[in-house]
Amino acid sequence: MRRPAVVDVAVAVVVTIVAGAFVGAAGACVPTTPAPPEPPVIGLVETPTHDKVQLLRGSKQAGTAIDIDGVVAVSLDGENTWEAPVALVEGLNTFNVVASDARGQLSQPATVAILVDTDAPSPPVIDPAPPTRTQDASVIIAGSIGESERLVIDGDVVPLQSTTFSLARDLPILGDNTIRLASRDLAGNESSVVELHVDRVA
Repeated sequence: MRRPAVVDVAVAVVVTIVAGAFVGAAGACVPTTPAPPEPPVIGLVETPTHDKVQLLRGSKQAGTAIDIDGVVAVSLDGENTWEAPVALVEGLNTFNVVASDARGQLSQPATVAILVDTDAPSPPVIDPAPPTRTQDASVIIAGSIGESERLVIDGDVVPLQSTTFSLARDLPILGDNTIRLASRDLAGNESSVVELHVDRVA
């Protein structure tokens, strides 16, 4: 008796992707989960600072919103940059910034910390005291300021190499010349002013 012929048949399964879903040969759709958005990028911030409000800004994936500590700070839009103000309190302020898409998916958080310091530094120590009366057209002002502080003379920051200083200051007029000195810390706080009076005589 003749045996029936055996024919190997290769069955091809065609899989296509349509609108975010797998579509098989039988037409069945298997939904896929789109990737969550990329974490936002936070630009440079001013820290330490004495300000109680600061504008955070940076970049993000287009088509996302920005949440700061769980609150929507920037609504969903097509932009790839963002900015939002944040209120600050004394001490260390930490913010978690997250991007969210139209599906409600959240990115990994980006974190930024801002230190607020509103305490004024101590004023400069003047030692020795300059003469109160002189015929010279300039006078030497010497003294010291605190660590990480800057010396301010008559409203201008004077670069120093250390915490001590010895600087010549002009006495431009005959009579009373007033020299005002202060210390300024890294947060921008300024001390009370030390006022020196030097009488230039002919």
